[in-house]
Formats: sequence, structure tokens, C-alpha cells
Amino acid sequence: MGLSVWRIILIILVIVCVVAAVLCHVIALFSDYWLKSSTPTQTNFLNIGLWRACFDHYQHKHEEDGPLYDGCHDLYSDYYMNIRDWLIPCKIDVYFPFLSFTICINIID
Repeated sequence: MGLSVWRIILIILVIVCVVAAVLCHVIALFSDYWLKSSTPTQTNFLNIGLWRACFDHYQHKHEEDGPLYDGCHDLYSDYYMNIRDWLIPCKIDVYFPFLSFTICINIID
């Protein structure tokens, strides 16, 4: 009751696809480049990921005399406390636990 060559090839292909999917999921989870500015000379926004945002001397339009945001910092740090609601809409905030849960399931499975 041996496996045919085609069945073995199919099993190997499935394993490779699962490993590639988990790898892509992990890269997406830790990448800071979910959204990147295409023209850095016209905007002070550089890039944003799930956990970090990067700005270059950015001042939020609703904060007169507010701080200039410069560099890359964690989204949940005190540095972005004033503009966190603008950076992370509530629908994206719901996405974090689901993404963390699915990556755990992918790794375990």
C-alpha cells in the first residue's frame, strides 16, 4: 500500500505552500512597510506598519503648536499618544488580536 509518485509530489507541494504561507504571515506581522510614502519630498510621512510608524518632522494638522513627530516609534508608545486615534482607526485596532491569533495557529498547525 505504497504512495504513488504523484501523491508524494502533491504532499511535498502542500508542505512547501504551507511553509511559504506561514513565512509570508510572519513577515507581514513584523514588517514596518504596510504603507509607504511614494513621494517623501512632498509629505512628512515615511512609512507605517502594524506596530511602528515613521515620520520626518511631521506636525499633525489638528495640533497647532503641537510636537513635531520625527523618526520611527512604536504606535502604542507615549510618543504618539496625541495622534494614536488618527494613526490606528478602530477597525485596524480589532485586526491586531486576530492577526496574532492566526499566526499562532499557523505555527502550531
